Amino acid sequence: MPAILSSISKARRVLIVLWFAFFVINISILLYLYLTDLIEIVDFTPAMKNLNSVYSPYLGALTMFYWGSKKKKSTNKKDKPGTAFSLVLLCSFIWNAMILVFLLPLIFLSGTLESALQNINNTGILLSWLVSGAIGYYFAKE
Repeated sequence: MPAILSSISKARRVLIVLWFAFFVINISILLYLYLTDLIEIVDFTPAMKNLNSVYSPYLGALTMFYWGSKKKKSTNKKDKPGTAFSLVLLCSFIWNAMILVFLLPLIFLSGTLESALQNINNTGILLSWLVSGAIGYYFAKE
């Protein structure tokens, strides 16, 4: 494991950054579409609500854990990320990339917002098992 991932708490920070980075990128795409008049407020608001509803269970759990846990230095040698972290990172990346893949074509005026939102919603529902267990494993225990 790279030095940046020398502890579980650092691995958790990497996951939090990954999730928030993809969320901000996806929100930025919607903002870009709105601010450049490619979509109007009647489409922007439902799109933001849809994206928020897909991300909120995961971001809520991540932030609740991060802000709700006491900061402590671990001296436990078992407190090192391993194969489980690689799997969690991969699952998180796949789920977030799927959401991004549906929004990205809109910047290039390809596809429709409605179909992108439907695909995002379906992806969030159909692949929730992919990340819910992974996030639970890393963030549901101290």
